[in-house]
Amino acid sequence: MPSLQRLSTLCLLPGALAQACSLLGPVYPAPDGLLSSEAFLVSKATLLQVLKDGIKTGQTDYGPLEGVNTTFSVGVFSARDPDLLFEFHHQATGALAPKPGPTLNGKSVYRVASVTKVLTILTILARLGGKVPWEDSITKYVPELRKAPKGDVVENVQWDDVSLGALASHLSGVARDCEDLPEHSLSLG
Repeated sequence: MPSLQRLSTLCLLPGALAQACSLLGPVYPAPDGLLSSEAFLVSKATLLQVLKDGIKTGQTDYGPLEGVNTTFSVGVFSARDPDLLFEFHHQATGALAPKPGPTLNGKSVYRVASVTKVLTILTILARLGGKVPWEDSITKYVPELRKAPKGDVVENVQWDDVSLGALASHLSGVARDCEDLPEHSLSLG
């Protein structure tokens, strides 16, 4: 697996070579005592009202808020305070509402789904300064995928035709959890 080893090494290399660089602009101390700050309390009340009005009307000054079929929680915290500074939970009431169960609260577990995919793409963009070769085939970076069965385009992923951009935008046609299907198994060893 020399190609996969090189790829994994390249992924780790930027972190190993990174030098401590401060962000541009002034550095401010972390906020302290937010719950006694008038500005924070006003912002907290405003956020609460925006969420309530948005759920009621489906619209906010910041855009639509689809609360009928969307269940969500918002929590604001500070590293300096063990308690949440703001907490809001909304359970959908429409056709897509969760099945009856425990009350929605701060201990509720959400499936975060593709959040890590977004963070991966943002990391790539930040690291490469927006100059990502989106048209490159994935097989350029993982040549072992060329060994995958070609055959029927419905049954088999045509890896040479899958670009980095198609993967990043979820338009590649690669099935969810395709590695679990026996017809798509591939020995990368």
